[in-house]
Amino acid sequence: IFAVSGRFGGFKEQDQLIPWHLNKKFGTDVVGHGEKAEEKHCVVYKRFYHLFKEGETERLFEAAGGNTVRQSYYDHANWCAIVEK
Repeated sequence: IFAVSGRFGGFKEQDQLIPWHLNKKFGTDVVGHGEKAEEKHCVVYKRFYHLFKEGETERLFEAAGGNTVRQSYYDHANWCAIVEK
């Protein structure tokens, strides 16, 4: 789960459209809202991401009920959680 701060951080808002580069081996034809990146020989799409703040994932798991958050930690710009149902 991407974090608001960190390697990709510095975002002011939690909901973002993040560029995603489609590898040229999967084709270079633009479909939908993609844009051709000639210099990289790929198509770039913007994907929606919700960037999580510290503690947000734990609160969501707890609110869902029926599970226990065993551990949560930050690793390489991601919030991670080990959850037991």
